[in-house]
Amino acid sequence: MFRTALLALDLSPAEGPLLGCMPALRSWGIERVVVAHVIRVGYAQGPQWREDERAVDRIEAGAAPLRAAGLAVEVQVRAAGVPADAILAAAAEAGADLVVIGSRSHDVAQRLILGSVAREVVRKARLPLLLEWVRPSNRNTSSSAEAIR
Repeated sequence: MFRTALLALDLSPAEGPLLGCMPALRSWGIERVVVAHVIRVGYAQGPQWREDERAVDRIEAGAAPLRAAGLAVEVQVRAAGVPADAILAAAAEAGADLVVIGSRSHDVAQRLILGSVAREVVRKARLPLLLEWVRPSNRNTSSSAEAIR
């Protein structure tokens, strides 16, 4: 059904739970995962020095279990003013059949003022999308977030 998934990461505490759900998608036919991170840029705001290199290193480290599970993994880091558009462009360029993105809870003020990349991707996507809900973790683990199952 699906062969290639694009996993959008924002390098927040949600990163671990999102990476952790990817091997389970093998049962959907996923063989290849493109892990994408978008560095938001805008007026008088650009990527910090070597931010892209640090992001690639971090994602590569997190992708090791995916490779161990037999998935082909590619890592992409982009800079864009509109992250949702860059995520969907990366999915199109990769020939993705599925986009996987996490949604973390924010308070009402943040949702009204800042909006949400996940919400924009959901609104603009023209291909299947898996929205993985992630919440703060109360467990005593190395991650401060967990996927909601």
